[in-house]
Amino acid sequence: MPFLFFTKVMLTIMNKAYIKSCMNLEDECGKIAYGERKTIKELEDIIQDLYKRYP
Repeated sequence: MPFLFFTKVMLTIMNKAYIKSCMNLEDECGKIAYGERKTIKELEDIIQDLYKRYP
């Protein structure tokens, strides 16, 4: 059992940057979803920008 815990901890440490990136992406999407209304063109531009910042 301790081996599985160690493996999970190591995977968490190794993926820390990825996890942080996912949390930042979630925050960005929340700001857009609950912010002011946007046109379809503005949303397309925002999505393209998100794709560039969070590959």
